[in-house]
Amino acid sequence: RSETSPDDIEGMAAAEEKEFFARLKKAEEPIYYVPGAALYHIMPASRTSRSYIKRQAVGIGVTERIISKGSFGRWLSSFFSEKVKTLGSLLLAIAYLFTGRTAAAGMLIRFRFWVWRGFLTGKEI
Repeated sequence: RSETSPDDIEGMAAAEEKEFFARLKKAEEPIYYVPGAALYHIMPASRTSRSYIKRQAVGIGVTERIISKGSFGRWLSSFFSEKVKTLGSLLLAIAYLFTGRTAAAGMLIRFRFWVWRGFLTGKEI
């Protein structure tokens, strides 16, 4: 049983697989890595719009906040994890800028900003 209540899970907007794997790990269920496995995720064009990506990013932040609710240690871990991801995103954005991919760099920075917004405010768009 997870520390997160079912009511909290229903409110998750993105990254539900994190909660799924956290529950498996907590229940000491085996998790296998299968390097040859392939997953095909077919996305409609609507999921490539800026507004959709923004909702997803904010939702990821909100979900991280929900998962870490009630545990300062978990919240702190999520906070520092997001800081590391932000640093990695900034470095990748710089690389994109050097290769002339300014739109990709900009979207990557916006994405991280939106994740932080969801994580810190807990409010979806």
